[in-house]
Amino acid sequence: MTSSADGTTWAPFQALAIADYAHAEGNIYFFAAQVNPVLESSLLALFPLEHRGRGCLAFACSRDGVRWSRPMALLRLGLGST
Repeated sequence: MTSSADGTTWAPFQALAIADYAHAEGNIYFFAAQVNPVLESSLLALFPLEHRGRGCLAFACSRDGVRWSRPMALLRLGLGST
């Protein structure tokens, strides 16, 4: 992720820190984050997650956009060929 206060100057890219997620053992294909409508000082993200042989549609929470909570499965998904 990166950030900008003015939309012109950007901070260097850095990896997200997601609790209980090992980057080398999984894949996150996209990460749709937005302001939490219930607690505007936090963020919510929705994302498809493959990790250690399991798949799901998950969500996580953050206060700073860099450090995220442990992913919580909304829908478990089977992995493998169809």
